[in-house]
Amino acid sequence: MRTLSTISSLCGLMILLFTSLDIRAKEDWRAIDPTHLKMTAPIIEKDADAEALRWEIRVEKDIDKAVVTHYVLIKIFNDRGRESQGTIEIPYYDKLKIKDVMARTIKANGQIVYVNPSDIFDKQVVRARKFKVNVISFAMPGVEPGALIEYSWKEEYKSADFVRVDLQRDVPVQVLKLYLKGKNAWGVNQRVQYFNLPPLAFQPDDKGYLTTTLPKIPAFRAEPMMPAEDFVRPWMLVYTQYPGSYSLWEVLGKAVYEETKAKTKLNDELRQKATELAGKAQTADEKLARIYEFCRTGIRNLDNSNVTDAESKASKENKNAADTLRNRMGTGRDINLLFIALANAAGFDARQALLADRSQYAFNKNFTGTYYMATMLESYNVAIRMENQWRFFDPASTYVSFGMLLWQEEGQEALITDPFQPIFVQTPLSAPEKSLIKRTGTLQLSEDGTLEGALRLEYTGHLAAENRDLAAALTEQKRDEDFLKRIKAQIPNAEVSQVKIENLTDITKPLVYSYHVKVPNYAQRTSKRLIFTPAYFQGGNTTLFSASTRQHPILFSFPWSEKDEVTIELPMGFGLDNATGIVPLDANGILGYQVNLSVTKDDQTFYYKRDFFFGGKGVIAFPVSAYQNLKLAFDTIQQRDNQQITLIQKVLAAK
Repeated sequence: MRTLSTISSLCGLMILLFTSLDIRAKEDWRAIDPTHLKMTAPIIEKDADAEALRWEIRVEKDIDKAVVTHYVLIKIFNDRGRESQGTIEIPYYDKLKIKDVMARTIKANGQIVYVNPSDIFDKQVVRARKFKVNVISFAMPGVEPGALIEYSWKEEYKSADFVRVDLQRDVPVQVLKLYLKGKNAWGVNQRVQYFNLPPLAFQPDDKGYLTTTLPKIPAFRAEPMMPAEDFVRPWMLVYTQYPGSYSLWEVLGKAVYEETKAKTKLNDELRQKATELAGKAQTADEKLARIYEFCRTGIRNLDNSNVTDAESKASKENKNAADTLRNRMGTGRDINLLFIALANAAGFDARQALLADRSQYAFNKNFTGTYYMATMLESYNVAIRMENQWRFFDPASTYVSFGMLLWQEEGQEALITDPFQPIFVQTPLSAPEKSLIKRTGTLQLSEDGTLEGALRLEYTGHLAAENRDLAAALTEQKRDEDFLKRIKAQIPNAEVSQVKIENLTDITKPLVYSYHVKVPNYAQRTSKRLIFTPAYFQGGNTTLFSASTRQHPILFSFPWSEKDEVTIELPMGFGLDNATGIVPLDANGILGYQVNLSVTKDDQTFYYKRDFFFGGKGVIAFPVSAYQNLKLAFDTIQQRDNQQITLIQKVLAAK
């Protein structure tokens, strides 16, 4: 379960950033370098659409407060650069204040256009699962190829324990200048931790700053199936180191344990409900499954995407698990606390387990800066000791199956709370068969090449959870439209009807999409033959890894498996002319691929069966050095999926 930060402004509401904000006087801006206006091509990367000529970051920090000032000057080279850099967005979190925003465009002819304060907005961007990110947004006026855009802003931190400083942009940077200033001695109270780059050498200047220069920084480019940006993008953490040799993780684990103990204190209602839910269950798993299902479905989850802001505001605050049971609604954390209380009442040893989201953060338990506790261990799940091992549960994530976690929280170090010695335990990755997509088709191929019939898609595990989560926030009509777009993206000329969705909220069953399809000209018709691809469900798929080289490591979200069974009734008078077998593929138990082709003796029915899995042995992470082999495997599978079958008219063949 991922918890949500408290954000005061309403989602999507755009308000004036600061009514008192004034454009700085002309003399506050830096002088324009004529050589910058004359530039016609980038220097760092020859194909860059825009390039930062100068980037400055000044960090002024002591124990109580921190202020970070940013300055950026960017050259625009073409229309793509104009599009990508024309709107500026500065993300920030709720303990940060953005102020003194100023921006201007210097057009190619030297004309200067300033951003008006009334055109600077503070808004919230909604991300997946109701996550909201605060963003300062403004459009740069008059941006054109050859222009310069220049802007700066100041960040004031309400808490000065840490300051994160990103050191790479989405455009190449000619020069990055860093300035650090603090009242306490660097390396004693104020420290710097580097991520994805070697330590930097700072030198003092005559204004009391420690400075360093980073030249020729390439643009950051995302790649498919890469780890969270924290793992690959260079950044540094400026933080306060407090005296003492104690473990901050131990302090956190003990504190959360005591908090949980108070909030899950048992009373008669909780004991009675636990007894009722356990019922006649024969095993420990059965007891827990019943308690889990009640917490998941019997308590209104206020963190779900289908809950309005008005409903959330009107709800009562739960002070403990007993309140959650009584009110029958609560936040995700309330629900997991109720699960802990009921599990303990049923005789289990249930604790809170704190985890980071690996799709967002590069968590490292060996670094104990408060930054990690404040921003990374934000997922509060449940750990239960069973048969000498810890098992993990998350009833607050509505669409996660019993015994699983969100994929973002699997394969992660979990801090299990304890009154004496909190410990880290790695959460397991679900096996490929836990997240299965089973696709079946009963189709008929006509003489003119039209393919028509009924199709069915069944999702389990993480695949089901992702699809359910996306569908839950949509109306029935919008769900159908969204599904139709997915089919059309794969086969543009497909005519889809009779769309039906089953088990949308019942996680004990697969999520099912069924529909009828008609695809004109699916098979290519010649005078004597019909040529078609039997792997219908892979039609239109592009290669997963198209680039010839790789910069970042590879990390898949989770192991998964696929099972396809396609039955095609062939047109009368046609028989197989060419149906070469498809060679299977096995990559040391990490990846498996096998296809079986068969036809009835009368040449009337063709069968295509395909089995695939990835992430066997819990392997989903690969270094850059493995990229070529990984790319070859997926390219090979795509080629074999595209293998065609040829039918020939029997009468003509006899002649």
